[in-house]
Amino acid sequence: MSDFLSSYGVVDARREKWRNRILITLLVLTVAGLSGFFFFRTFFEKQTMNRFLALLAERNYAAAHAMFGCTPETPCRDYSYEKFIEDWGPGSLWSDPHYAEIAKVRYCGDTVIFNLFIKGDDVNLVVTKQDQQIGFAPWPTCTGTIVEMEVQR
Repeated sequence: MSDFLSSYGVVDARREKWRNRILITLLVLTVAGLSGFFFFRTFFEKQTMNRFLALLAERNYAAAHAMFGCTPETPCRDYSYEKFIEDWGPGSLWSDPHYAEIAKVRYCGDTVIFNLFIKGDDVNLVVTKQDQQIGFAPWPTCTGTIVEMEVQR
């Protein structure tokens, strides 16, 4: 009879310990998955924007203009290379990307809007998720939530 009483509740305690381990593991995996989702949902668009600013810093304007989807083979009707140089070239207000600060990044479903401040001027650029092309945002904000607030120097 003493053997029965000494092992009484051991199975229940072991079962409860395994259940707690499983619940904690599921909680950790859920938090890690959600964190990864929110981190990586604008990751590639940020890389595209950083590559665009780096091309401007290198003064490689042809490659930077190509990121707008404008190439010599398929020129843009509304944003010619001359207009691009006027906006981003050596004599423009936005010519030095070292002064560019990414103030807001907004996730808008199939696009990501970057609110840039360059030498006190506000520029809204949009990166499409499908083809990673840059363009001027037709709207300053979207109905989506602000993903993050950051200042990049």
